[in-house]
Amino acid sequence: MSSSIQGNAVSYWATEQVSPATGVPATPVWSNIRRTSGDIDIAKSFTQSSEVDSSRQPGYNVITGAEVSGSVDRDLSVADPSLELFVRASLQSAVGGTINSTGSTTFSNSAGTITQTGAFAAAVVGQYFVPFDSTLNERVFTITALTSDDEVVVSPAPTDETITATVVSKSIRNGSTQVGVAIQKRIPTEADTVYKTFEGCQVGSMSLSITSGSIVTMNYAFSGLGQASGTAQISGATDATIDTSRVTGSVKDVIEFFVDGTPQTPADVCYTDFTLAVDNGAQSNAAIGKEGACSISFGAANITGTLVSYVDGTTDTTSQSEIVKRDNETLFGLGVVLKDVDGNYLVVSMPSAQYTEVTQADTANGDVLKNNGSFSATGKPSGYAIEFNLIAKP
Repeated sequence: MSSSIQGNAVSYWATEQVSPATGVPATPVWSNIRRTSGDIDIAKSFTQSSEVDSSRQPGYNVITGAEVSGSVDRDLSVADPSLELFVRASLQSAVGGTINSTGSTTFSNSAGTITQTGAFAAAVVGQYFVPFDSTLNERVFTITALTSDDEVVVSPAPTDETITATVVSKSIRNGSTQVGVAIQKRIPTEADTVYKTFEGCQVGSMSLSITSGSIVTMNYAFSGLGQASGTAQISGATDATIDTSRVTGSVKDVIEFFVDGTPQTPADVCYTDFTLAVDNGAQSNAAIGKEGACSISFGAANITGTLVSYVDGTTDTTSQSEIVKRDNETLFGLGVVLKDVDGNYLVVSMPSAQYTEVTQADTANGDVLKNNGSFSATGKPSGYAIEFNLIAKP
């Protein structure tokens, strides 16, 4: 087989559309989609005519269906510039709260507050952020209350300090604003390059997996409206620089878990597996006279996941805490903090998770208990069920 048609030569590129229905931008700036596997293409279904005549010859095959779909598996990179686009498309959301300000910053342990003039004017309760340039307080805080544009109450309580610091965060929460993405598949051949451009793509589902001993992975599943194919690139199109930032591992890059805004340490609980899935209930609606879909419709977002942990089996409160949450139908906040080698953070959080099942098994003669939990998230109490906080080091 010629090297020019091997799978690793095929590349995928994306650009945002103003809306799913507006089509590919006139002069798109394409960003490379990082992936480990997966494919996006148009699948066509055929039906053979059952017409009968004296010749008894089989009939023609006719195209009776065509659907743009596919999925991409990837190793997560916290610093990947395209991560924001695909998270917004997955959560069907615009950017929510933003924090990006530098100035004199006061940290108060007794009040549990962080103060900087004007820094929190566009912040939202529940948002996670990091104060950079502080040796004492460069860590992740979650906002529990907004007292003014200048001050927030945070968890955990900070260490007393007054310095010049830069506070940063960009919050993306699930909503109902559909985000359109144009995706281009490039297939190099010996003579030229075939460009397959799929417009009106949307993310039907997204998943995230953090497992001890593994690289952190994500998956996006797409549906699209249609395809244009040819050997000429769109006039005026340009390519962004290909991102080569390091991918994220499950050891040094997963900093901590938050439960109800409180950081958990291995002394409290040891987490070994965390998975998260967002299913938008996408459905492609086929149309007469069109190879593709006339629209893509969605149901309610379904957010589920699993959490495996080891806890001290000798303490009643610790050993039964997850079982009690299940039995009492308790809503609890759950978040995970990732940090790459360059100091960029990603915080994935759910303000109102709820166990649907917890099973427990003993190890080490009962001194350590293993919890296998399944949960779902609701957005009824807070107005959102899941949030990604992108925190780029300045």
